[in-house]
Amino acid sequence: MRIHFNPKYSLIKQFLSELLALRYRKIRIIRFEGGIGAQILACLEYFHFNSIDENRTFADTLYFHKGSLQNWDHKVSRWPWSMHRYGIEIDNFLKFDAPIEVTRLLSARRNSSWIKKIGWQNLAAQFREKFPIQEDKVNQYASKLGLDLNTDFAAVHIRRGDYIQVASLLLDEKEQFSLLKQIESCLPKTLLVMSDSPVSDDSRVILNSAFKGEVHFLDDSSIDAGIMHDSLRMASVLVTSNSTFSFSAGILSVRNGLVFGPMAFTQDEDALSPDSMFRVAGRFFLHSPIATSRQINKI
Repeated sequence: MRIHFNPKYSLIKQFLSELLALRYRKIRIIRFEGGIGAQILACLEYFHFNSIDENRTFADTLYFHKGSLQNWDHKVSRWPWSMHRYGIEIDNFLKFDAPIEVTRLLSARRNSSWIKKIGWQNLAAQFREKFPIQEDKVNQYASKLGLDLNTDFAAVHIRRGDYIQVASLLLDEKEQFSLLKQIESCLPKTLLVMSDSPVSDDSRVILNSAFKGEVHFLDDSSIDAGIMHDSLRMASVLVTSNSTFSFSAGILSVRNGLVFGPMAFTQDEDALSPDSMFRVAGRFFLHSPIATSRQINKI
């Protein structure tokens, strides 16, 4: 999520804010922003570090307070607080009592590398129950489409929306389709293709001709984001985009399914390695789109 935060204050005030921020460098302020996926990752980070030292873990929720960030890039979507569905409210988090400038300096955005150090499985096992799936709503929606999500199925998430404006890595959806072909032997007979905007006719033709089983497209922007996220979590095999939405769904998978995600997005140190298509991390298989393509045996 890109935020152009340029508060109008003097250089002296900026210097004093940075000096004050340095004084509190040992505390950890988790920045909450973005859509449901980014909010889940921030919650996980907060819960984890709060369990280690609750007196030094705070939340920066300024993003969700109207008028708090004056220089917002309006090309980028600004999402509302979505954790209500899990019974998690903004007021549940400890805030750091300091001027806005200091809070923003201390809560500088971090990448997802901290998750890898802790371990996806450990993180999920510890906090998955804080994010219950609304099975009734998911099954009700699926039944309207003639789907049974209580059986094995695969899902691929294609990122769209404000993707071009905010993405740090542009992942061509054709690379995801190529990956599906390579892991075809471990895919169930049903594939869900999820996107927040219509999948192109060309992509539909490619997927329908390449995949031997049933392909269902869930690409209606009116679909509740919570239902879509829950559905991704229920997949036996999940192919994520470079998106916190599907990445967080992979972490919180209720089936401990196989998850394939781009290395570069997950900040893997071997992201540029040309001699390894996959890097195994538990049930996560991090793939590099620029790696030498090769077929793999059934996992």
